[in-house]
Amino acid sequence: MELTAAHWTYLAGVVVIIGVMVARRNVVVPAVVATFFTAWFYSGSLVKGLAAIFSASLTAAGELFSIFLIIALITALLGAMRAMGAERRMVVPFRALMRNGRMAFVALAGVTYVISLFFWPTPAVPLIGAILLPAAIRAGLPAISAAAAIAIAGQGMALSSDYVIQVAPGLSAKAAGVETSAVADRAMVLSVITGVVALTLVYLKGRRSFGTVSEEHRLRWEAEAEALSADGGGVSLGGTEAGRTARTAAASGGSAGAATKLLSPPEGAGPGGSGTDSATDPGAASGPGSGAGSGPDADSGGTPGEPYAAPARSPSSCR
Repeated sequence: MELTAAHWTYLAGVVVIIGVMVARRNVVVPAVVATFFTAWFYSGSLVKGLAAIFSASLTAAGELFSIFLIIALITALLGAMRAMGAERRMVVPFRALMRNGRMAFVALAGVTYVISLFFWPTPAVPLIGAILLPAAIRAGLPAISAAAAIAIAGQGMALSSDYVIQVAPGLSAKAAGVETSAVADRAMVLSVITGVVALTLVYLKGRRSFGTVSEEHRLRWEAEAEALSADGGGVSLGGTEAGRTARTAAASGGSAGAATKLLSPPEGAGPGGSGTDSATDPGAASGPGSGAGSGPDADSGGTPGEPYAAPARSPSSCR
């Protein structure tokens, strides 16, 4: 078979579309242009090339209608679960398994893989990240290891095999002219082997940074996110200004007890009184009835009669 200009145009279009996808840009315009030129060179008619732009959408709709229907049903099912709050109840029990960083890594990867098989990674990852990720970080799992576990188990293992819904194996099987089950079985084995190897490498590389359960880990993670958001490089975790200040101070203080104290509500606010917030007022740390620079501090171990100097808290210390 001799290669013609239509074949080379089609190949060039595929390369351009892959390049656009790598650059994370919209592929609609390159796909339309490639379809036009391929049909033009194949038929030798400019009119047929223009008509192919519209007929291609109808052809794709006829071939992929079953896949569109499955996607619509899965999206509707997940929306119904969110309306009832069932998706949160489904994953909350797994938080009890996260007793340290190692158990959190295994639990996060396993839950992500199972849920992604039934709901696909794109809607499943935000669900898991919102509920299980803070619990995993609190258990001592570093944020980078948690992100790697979610990505490998979801977008890597579950999506590459797609063993339950079988949309991806169906496309490959139809193009190859074989049964869907044959492709799905082999894709399942390949994805499990590749995913387990990748998860093992991530685990071995980050195992030295795994810790134990502590509220400090979550507070430090939130404080770093707030600092990144303040620099314009991230998404804010929300909350009030006092809450953000408390998280930053707790992360730089290095004490879970201090974090709990900082996050507690202000005390001493009576009728008509204003109260004092220990997270925002340095003078409140020296005890009731004393100023910011005088009086002993029983918590800090200071000597009675000597002035107490509040420790300086720099916003850059939490980064």
